[in-house]
This record gives sequence, C-alpha cells and structure tokens, in this order.
Amino acid sequence: MNLQHQPLDPRGWLGVGRVQFERGPEFWSFALENWGEALILQADDSASAGRFARRTAALIAGLFKRDVDDPALTAGLHALLDKEPEVLNFLAPAFGSKKASAVLASKFIAMAEVFGDISIKRRVAQFLRARTICSLLLSDSESLRSDTEAYVDWCRRAGVLSDYLAGAKSNYARMLFARAHRIRWIERSRPWRFEVFGPWKLLADHVATDGYVPRYYGTSEELTTTISTASVSELADFSIRLVAHVLSTFESKHKRAEGLLEFVQPEISLMSPAELGDLDRAMPPTVSVLVDDDVYHVASQFMNGGGWRDAGAEVQRTVHQNPTSAQIFQFGRGGVFFRTRTDSGQGMATAYLNALPEWSRSTYELEVQETVY
Repeated sequence: MNLQHQPLDPRGWLGVGRVQFERGPEFWSFALENWGEALILQADDSASAGRFARRTAALIAGLFKRDVDDPALTAGLHALLDKEPEVLNFLAPAFGSKKASAVLASKFIAMAEVFGDISIKRRVAQFLRARTICSLLLSDSESLRSDTEAYVDWCRRAGVLSDYLAGAKSNYARMLFARAHRIRWIERSRPWRFEVFGPWKLLADHVATDGYVPRYYGTSEELTTTISTASVSELADFSIRLVAHVLSTFESKHKRAEGLLEFVQPEISLMSPAELGDLDRAMPPTVSVLVDDDVYHVASQFMNGGGWRDAGAEVQRTVHQNPTSAQIFQFGRGGVFFRTRTDSGQGMATAYLNALPEWSRSTYELEVQETVY
C-alpha cells in the first residue's frame, strides 16, 4: 500500500511499522513512529475503530517489554503523546503489564492533567495501579512506598482514587502467571499480612473478588468515599497491603497458572522467532508472530512435540498433550491456537500462531480474542 496515495489508511502505517520491527531492535523506534501514526488515525469514538486502536497500542507497548528505558523508544513515545494526547486513552491500559519507567509514569500523569478528560485520568489511574502491583514483587520497599504515596495523592486530587485502588484487576492474575513471580510472592508476602477493619476491610474484600461482580466500580466508588479523607500515608499503606491481599486471595484460589487465564485481558504484540524456543531445523520460522507473551508461556506446557516451523501465514508445531476445550478457548484469546483431531481422537494435535496482522485473520479468531469473561 502506497502511503503517499492513501495516508489516511492505518493499514499502510501498520505494515511499514511491521517491516521496521522485523529488521531488529535498532529499528524499533521507527516501528513506533509508524504505529503511532496508525493509532492516531484509529483513535476514534466508534467501537470498531476503538478495537483496532487497542490492538495497535498493544503493539507499541510490546516494544518496551525488553528495555523500558530505551532512549529512542521513550523519546518516540513522548513525541507521539505530544502530537496527539488522546492516544493516551489506549496507551495507558496497554502499558499496565509492562515494567514501565518512572519517567513514563510521570509523562502519563502530566498528559492526563493537560488533557483534563476524566476517562483518560481513570485509564492512567489503573495504569498506576498496575505499576504498584508489579512493584510489590519486583521493586525495593523504599521506592514502592514513595511511588505509592505519589500515586494516591495524585489520584485523590484527580478524583480517580477508586479507579486506582480497585482497578487493573487482570494484572494480579498476570503477575501470578510466571512461576518465578508466584514463588517470589510467597517469599515476600509475610511482611504484608493484611489486618484491617470497618470500611477498609469492606473495600479490600470487594476488590479481592474474582469473576463478574455487578456494579463493581460503582460499589468501589462508594466504599472508597468512606476512606478518602485518610492521610496520604494511610492510603499508601492500605494500597500496598491491598495488593498483597488480592494476590494472596488469587494465589490460594488458583494454584495452576491456566486457571487465571479467564481473568486476563489479552495483550497481543509481536514475538520474534528467537523468543519462541524450540525451532524446526528444516523449516524454522523467519518472521515474528502475534501473541500475548504471558499466555504463550502458560500454553507452552502443552507444546512438548516438534519445534516451530514456517507455514506461510502462521507458524506451527505438533504437540502430544491436548489442552481441554476450555483451555483452548482461553489460549486462543491470547493468540495461541490449537487444531485437534475430530475422528478417532488419537494422534497428534497442532498448535499455531499467526504471523499476519489481525485484519487477515479468520472471523472466528477475531471473535475469540474479543471475548472477555
């Protein structure tokens, strides 16, 4: 597609960005620039445009999964936000699961203040909540405390304290996906024993529920109002201990990682062939695939067959352990698909990942990835 002839079609920008991504990390800032142009075009109020904008934002966030402080990528993201602040509505949720830098968090807060839209402030509050969840497992206690005090102070002043305390629920499940994170949490949980009473406990138990809860955010707002006059120090302490409480509740209810899949909002980004693990020697894949990294690693326990091989629009591998139908559905939401035999039930199944962008995928796959329980 010629961008000079059709500059308002986001697919052209997405395609050029994909080419830059495949060239290697030194070209990823150019991929971000092109995907940013696509995101600006997609940042529309219509439901269909919003769906594709979320996908593009996930591609951009995926560039930061290795080096969150890459100067070129950080500069490119800042330039994108300065050019069109409204894209923060899509970028803030996409960066929630990434170990984003403090500089990026400050930029998101500053842009939310400038834009002044309450919906964007809510997105940023939930992004900050995701940072707190991640920090409890991965950061030192001093920075965790200082950052959390800054977050609760800003969220209360911005009128989004309940979104901060009760938001980013899927990130609790995502953090427990990785066995290393789960073990680390068990080791670090003891200092954060949760003992609160009255309205604090009501809010904590409400946030710790999993699955669908009617009026979840409405109730969260009502319960947060009862504690909103507490000091910043008290709110920060509660915020940190609330993370510990929810992680402990999730960990006790869901001992197996795949049991947490239904609580996660998929984040489809590009994964290079080198990250896939075992590759077929005769026909190894040569292009990246579109998949949620964390879902892929959970699904990999079923992939004990041959290595990944190139199959045109997708990469495939034979597997010898079939997931259940429920697991297949949840893996499919994260971009990992399985084809199983329907005759005698014997033989080997095939796992596959898509290499083409989403508008080239089947309607079934798009519907699977858009379904959230």
